[in-house]
Amino acid sequence: MEFPAKKEARNVFGKSEVESNTGKTGFSAIPEHPIQFINPPTPSSEKKMNVPNTLTPISWKYGAIAAGVGLTQGLGLVWYSDQVFGPVWKRTHPVTAATMTDKDHATALAISAASDTAFAILLTYLSSRFFRPLTPTDAVLLAGIISGVQVLPKIGHAMWGKQKPDEFFVDHGFDFAGNLIKILCLMYIPY
Repeated sequence: MEFPAKKEARNVFGKSEVESNTGKTGFSAIPEHPIQFINPPTPSSEKKMNVPNTLTPISWKYGAIAAGVGLTQGLGLVWYSDQVFGPVWKRTHPVTAATMTDKDHATALAISAASDTAFAILLTYLSSRFFRPLTPTDAVLLAGIISGVQVLPKIGHAMWGKQKPDEFFVDHGFDFAGNLIKILCLMYIPY
């Protein structure tokens, strides 16, 4: 047995007004049908939001991870070169810069690539489960939040003069740029 669509509203005396599809209106203390929707959901009116949850399958985007890591490593080679921010970095890390051999550079690059890959995998998991950036503004905000969390333990160095502002920018500006690159790759590279 099908019931016609019902709409229930209460008048000022607390009695329910029941209106069916036939247009008849009546007042009664008990509604004709115990479960009634004021505006029943319809498939066409439901809006789906792009908000992942714990049931959302993780989409491992290996191509996006590889592109993000590769672009971040390429940016690091340019960022820390002698033509860009290398002299500032060498001033900050004098012992490391003066004593590094070619083998040390290769080891540092390999460790950096491994940590970037692990971080990109973590970003893939987090964006599949908790927050999926939809716009470049979302990506900048997420990169800012992540970079802000990374900076928190080191902010005292800049405040107490152990690290100059330009040195602080060189280290943490690169972190922000690398995070942003990885997030944008995960957003725009579909595989």
